[in-house]
Amino acid sequence: MKRKIIFTIVSFMAVAAFSLSCCAKKVSKDTLNGSWLVQEMNGSAIDHPEGEKVMTLSFDTKEMRLGGMGMCNSYGGDFQMTPEGTFTVSNIISTRVGCEGMGIEVSLFRTLEKSAKIKVRGEKAEIYNANGEKTLVLQRTAEK
Repeated sequence: MKRKIIFTIVSFMAVAAFSLSCCAKKVSKDTLNGSWLVQEMNGSAIDHPEGEKVMTLSFDTKEMRLGGMGMCNSYGGDFQMTPEGTFTVSNIISTRVGCEGMGIEVSLFRTLEKSAKIKVRGEKAEIYNANGEKTLVLQRTAEK
């Protein structure tokens, strides 16, 4: 009787582990491609007052380039990703206009350069660093 219970538990665990591994969601380039609004960075909401500049992030998955508008400057860079969600950013460049929101913008660039993973769920995307901490939350914009 004891063996049957142990066998049943082990069998159940094996089936559950197989189910989870086979059905893990992959990150498709198609789901990432397009324009996104930066909603949250390092746990803090990004305020986007009506009629003022907004921080954006756009992905061109054909060219593997990203870009957007910070609080002051336009920027661009390269990124790499895998279907498993590994995500890295490099070679960020920007224009050099100073403004009041410059600190937030510089923080965005540094945060992007420390990216390690991305998850896309519908109209939201989350970017994580190598420690598994969520660093950016993005909301898809109507513009693609």
